[in-house]
Amino acid sequence: MLWVIRAFLLLNVLLHIFFTISLVLENRRARPVRYKKKENVKATFASRSMALSGLVVLAFIIYHIAHFTVRVTDPRFLLLENDPLNRYDVFSMMVYGFQSYFVSGFYVLGMFLLALHLSHGTSSFFQSLGLNDKKLTPRLAAAGRVFAWLIFIGYTSIPVAVLLHWVKPAQ
Repeated sequence: MLWVIRAFLLLNVLLHIFFTISLVLENRRARPVRYKKKENVKATFASRSMALSGLVVLAFIIYHIAHFTVRVTDPRFLLLENDPLNRYDVFSMMVYGFQSYFVSGFYVLGMFLLALHLSHGTSSFFQSLGLNDKKLTPRLAAAGRVFAWLIFIGYTSIPVAVLLHWVKPAQ
């Protein structure tokens, strides 16, 4: 079941990238001449940094797969024993992996940029669906920001807890 979920997520990431590139190209064709001076009237930092945050999140996803799925980033992972059902010791892999300040820093940065990306993307998603009125739009935008930052807090708490030695490896 895990591999079905992974394949579904990978397909969605690839579709997201494809449709993002298609939309950017369509927007450029619609306005072939660039603005002489571009002023951001209503654009947030999150909306202006979608391309950069998306690229870093993509690099983060690739590293995350190499780190925990393929297990090629830390030689200690290969020394860990699997359980009787031949499953990896994910808990120890997580603790050993996040003992590196560099790895933990990259995860925190990746989660920060993912939160920025999601905080803008969720409101844009609902707007694209036509759910855009004076009452609903601000509520959806606020809910998207809360959702994104809860994800950030939840996922960054793991490397932070490991770095603070609140969590130790099982083996």
